[in-house]
Amino acid sequence: MVGYTLRFFPEYVAIKEMIEKGEVGEIIQVWARRNSRVDRAKRLKGRVSSIFFFGIHDIDFIRWCVSDEVEKVYAIANKKLLKEINVEDTILALLKFKNGCVAALENCWVLPQTYPTWCDARIEVVGTKSTISLNMMNQGLMIYGENIRQYVPSTIHKKFI
Repeated sequence: MVGYTLRFFPEYVAIKEMIEKGEVGEIIQVWARRNSRVDRAKRLKGRVSSIFFFGIHDIDFIRWCVSDEVEKVYAIANKKLLKEINVEDTILALLKFKNGCVAALENCWVLPQTYPTWCDARIEVVGTKSTISLNMMNQGLMIYGENIRQYVPSTIHKKFI
């Protein structure tokens, strides 16, 4: 079974619902970040890359929101800190969808152990009507539009907007 985990997080569900209601307009671009501390990579000992372990969740979510398929991909990676286990430290990818939407993905798992969270996950959806910005470190959803500037704290996710 495929684990579409982000489709069940209230914050991400709220984004999808706003898109479906037309509040974002046509999606122009999406940016997603899912960076993690180095202990995650070391625990897995090179059996999987960060894009397959973490990034796949953002790829699925973006495809779900854009409601289209990827037409072109460009990605670049490097190995410095995790050379000894033969896995990439970071992978950056650009995706172009058939409908013209573009997405940028940022995945790394070399953040220091002192980083304040095990996973720094963020996403921004830019549309013709508004922009939605989610930063899971502060658990808040920001919505920006022509006449909108709203912060939705995590305690009211059941009511979304």
